Amino acid sequence: MEGYLHLNSGHSYKGQWLTDQPEKDIKGEIVFFTGMTGYQEVLTDPSYKDQIIVFTYPLIGNYGINENDFESKKPHVAGVIVYEGSRNPSHYKSTYSLQEYLQKWNIPLLGHMDTRSIVKKIRSEGSMPAKMSSSETAAAGLLLPKDEKVCKVSSQTMECFGEGGIHIVVMDFGAKKSIVDSLLKRACKVTSVPYNTGFEQIKKLNPDVWCFQTGLEIQKN
Repeated sequence: MEGYLHLNSGHSYKGQWLTDQPEKDIKGEIVFFTGMTGYQEVLTDPSYKDQIIVFTYPLIGNYGINENDFESKKPHVAGVIVYEGSRNPSHYKSTYSLQEYLQKWNIPLLGHMDTRSIVKKIRSEGSMPAKMSSSETAAAGLLLPKDEKVCKVSSQTMECFGEGGIHIVVMDFGAKKSIVDSLLKRACKVTSVPYNTGFEQIKKLNPDVWCFQTGLEIQKN
């Protein structure tokens, strides 16, 4: 089934749906990622909330999706654009193919796209609104809602991790799981708090404060 990507610059690209054809158009800011690996981390990175991500490497999905490399509990992208999406991943940790994972979350995947040309347009004209559609005709003047993303990706409750000797409070403005994991590997105790947590609430947690002065120091509140 043919699908189309329409850029706000007026350019359009034709490809094929690698997931089920969406019932309605998918809108989002279009951005790109150049890594050869790491697509699972990108899909679940909160900083890509509601964006359409173009993967520049020509083959995406060849090692599948595993249960360990998520940056959050679910994918945050609005849609995915690839040149080729592997349907038969080969990795001993793989539990889903790329298509199966995106289909599970109703995130559309367009393949057989000229990703090289798309990225050249983004590089020359900047990130812009875009639309993934089953219609060959694009509506002029694509606009995106000016909504707040942080409240959508932040945790709603306080969470504690580890029992290390250094207590660090992480304010969750869309924090990646790998940030917390990195601190735990360094023998820290981590408390993650929602984005709208007040100063007095954080102060009551009695964290150690990292600060730069003459060097890296740890000060106790």
